[in-house]
Amino acid sequence: GKTIEACAIVKIMKAQSPDLQILFVIPGSLVDQWRNELQYKFNILADVYSQYKELSNVCIVPLEELSVAIQAGLVRKNWDFCIVDESHRLLSLPVEYDLVKSLSKIVSNLLLLSATPVQENQTEYLRLLTLLSPAQYENMPLEHFKRLVDKQRKIQKRVYAMLGDLEEYDDYYDDIADDLREAAEELRDDTLLEIVETIDGDSEDKGLTNARLALSYLCEHYRIERRLIRNRREVIRESLPPRTLQVEAYEMAGSDVFYYEANVYEALLTWIQDLGELQEDTIFAIVQPLLASFFSSPWAFMEQLTKLSVKERSLLSYAQKWLQAAEAEHKRLEYLLEDPDKISGRLIRAIDYIDQEVDGQKLPVKVVVFTTYAATLQKFTELAIKRWGYPACAVFCKGMTREELNDNVDKFQTSDQCHVMVCDELGGEGRNFQMADSIVHLDFPWSANILEQRIGRLDRIGREKDRPVKSIVFYAQETIEEQLFQLWNKGLNVFQASLSGLEIILGELNKRIAIALVRDVKYGLSGSIEDIIEYSQRMKASIAEEQYFDAAAIIYRPLSIQLEAMIAKYRKNENEMFAS
Repeated sequence: GKTIEACAIVKIMKAQSPDLQILFVIPGSLVDQWRNELQYKFNILADVYSQYKELSNVCIVPLEELSVAIQAGLVRKNWDFCIVDESHRLLSLPVEYDLVKSLSKIVSNLLLLSATPVQENQTEYLRLLTLLSPAQYENMPLEHFKRLVDKQRKIQKRVYAMLGDLEEYDDYYDDIADDLREAAEELRDDTLLEIVETIDGDSEDKGLTNARLALSYLCEHYRIERRLIRNRREVIRESLPPRTLQVEAYEMAGSDVFYYEANVYEALLTWIQDLGELQEDTIFAIVQPLLASFFSSPWAFMEQLTKLSVKERSLLSYAQKWLQAAEAEHKRLEYLLEDPDKISGRLIRAIDYIDQEVDGQKLPVKVVVFTTYAATLQKFTELAIKRWGYPACAVFCKGMTREELNDNVDKFQTSDQCHVMVCDELGGEGRNFQMADSIVHLDFPWSANILEQRIGRLDRIGREKDRPVKSIVFYAQETIEEQLFQLWNKGLNVFQASLSGLEIILGELNKRIAIALVRDVKYGLSGSIEDIIEYSQRMKASIAEEQYFDAAAIIYRPLSIQLEAMIAKYRKNENEMFAS
């Protein structure tokens, strides 16, 4: 993970310069994790910024407090090294973006940890590079930057094709040599041409080593930004566990069984359609919050109705009946678990599912439960404690102190009695729950990025490859929620595979979803699935080209090649100590 890599860099630099002054700018929810990683894995003590105490040589500043810290004199300290985590978030935070850019101008060593920037989003790409090197990029016209990107992309496509042919070099030797010679002549690069001329088909390896060297040279010297380091998940794919999906779809109950969920849904869609011609900002401000909360719980939905001051009588009446029915159902928890066919509400369905997972297992089963809404979290936690007792449950959510969060994480990670960790989206950011067996999604967010963060709590380096990362998804059949599930599942395949660099373009996907709802609130998402699949596959192809282009510069350069040869040679050496 990038946190560990960054800490390793800090450790090396501190070994060389013990008095190094290091500043970390970290989202508030991740501050304790960073401090713990530094202390327990690297023996580096870091203080968290406080305006009431003097700054130490290693200081962590929560991103949300950066403005106050700078006003209090943070910049006057001569920092040698600054690390900014989740720096892609700054693209939507103009104040914090400018503050980090000002730090970048005065700190000699800067490390930005980010979701993978995508060349196709050229404005965002340029803004991220401006943080990395303001002197180089701050005043660069976007049109000039676009021309550079287009030039690199042309080279990139040719290199990507040749890298693919390397897998069957004997069959494509002539083609690769000709393509490399043509590229060298077009680029008027004498050094590259000199390397290409050394590719000898009559040599022992038919010139493969020098073909690799030529490709490495191309990738190293024809990149816009050589300080951009991409981690390719494919490099460690063999050691990572697979992702699996368990779908728990259900038909919404209505007034015929005195539950009213189906009635609320129809009333909600009618009210939205009666709003008239919808605008994109209306979708984001009103429609999505109401739909998302509805597909979580009646308590979350009622809170949203109140927050948005919805006055429609029929909708409010049905919503109140649904909430009362859910409250009554929760009081009958034990009875319903004996006869699950009579369960109507989603939260008790989830309790029933986990109950069957935990029951009868010899080893302690660990389940992470996610919801977006505090009201849903509270009601589910009440049910969980009622069913399994307080020792079996832990909570991780907004509003808790750092000490409470850390105590609950420790309880879940170390106690054999604790089976369930109930989280809001705070638990999706940076926390390590790879010891857990599965993730239950009580609801799922309208952002695939947040969904990826949830799954990423379990899908981490260090998890045994024979322990699949299992997502359990609950959704109401024949609803917008089912359409959204199909988008994330079929469109992005997020439940079976990592987004692998697509995170930074998901804002565009969210806009496309909003446009689809503008077009048709009831069925618009269904018609957008193919469009989003096409868009995401195009982005994946673009990212794959960029990743291989960056990686080849390292993989095929001479030192790497010689190192591989040396390891292969001495792995067979009789002298075991030297071999190791």
